[in-house]
Amino acid sequence: MTVAQHLRECYMGAPTLSSIPRILSIVYTTVKLTTRDKQNLERLRAELSARAGRRLTQQETLALLLSQAQRNAARLAAELAAPDFPVTDAQMARIRKMRKSWGVRVLDEGVDKIVYG
Repeated sequence: MTVAQHLRECYMGAPTLSSIPRILSIVYTTVKLTTRDKQNLERLRAELSARAGRRLTQQETLALLLSQAQRNAARLAAELAAPDFPVTDAQMARIRKMRKSWGVRVLDEGVDKIVYG
């Protein structure tokens, strides 16, 4: 059963006997979003509503996003593991501040030859 079918069955008309356990299992929670993420969610909800030809709720929009995320979990994990490029000047400054001396003097000209041959 797709998310849309599940939502239609749960929220439209009288529930059937088979939908009662699913209706009872719905748990409401609060999700904190940044202003930017809230705006992105609203833009996506508006676009999906326009394409669907009806107004989608935030709950329906999030349910669809979760359904897609579950089907593409490996891709999402790879995206999380990927570094953000290019590195900004502020990020590079933070990286440089984390450097610690090993107590060994190395000439910059010979490092690549020593490491890579």
